[in-house]
Amino acid sequence: MEKKSLKKYFENKEKTCKEYQKTFGDYIEEKLSLEDEHLLVLHVKKCKECMEELEATYMFASAFKFLEDNDDDEGIRTDIKDLLKKSEEEYNYVKRHNITLIVEIITTAVLIGVIIAFFINADIREMLLWGK
Repeated sequence: MEKKSLKKYFENKEKTCKEYQKTFGDYIEEKLSLEDEHLLVLHVKKCKECMEELEATYMFASAFKFLEDNDDDEGIRTDIKDLLKKSEEEYNYVKRHNITLIVEIITTAVLIGVIIAFFINADIREMLLWGK
């Protein structure tokens, strides 16, 4: 594996965070020379912004490598499909539950109406019978 040199890049220049950050991928892939790696490590230890950027770059590279190594696109698709299916099932459950609740309310209202009508009709019948 060929090591890249930052020394030539940084000759006659003051090193900036952005310039160090451009080399993070090479650092993670171990493509920097030992000297350049040492310069980068010294900078990152002193610079909070670069440390955070290196961590983010490392996490992204690790995730990408994991996906590349596992070649598990189908597993990810399955996970996404499972998540979508679960969401759809929850929606359908709530929708069915709401429809059931509406039917129960309507049935209860009709039964109450029938009971009230029965007693009203009974009172009317009684008045008619007693009134005669």
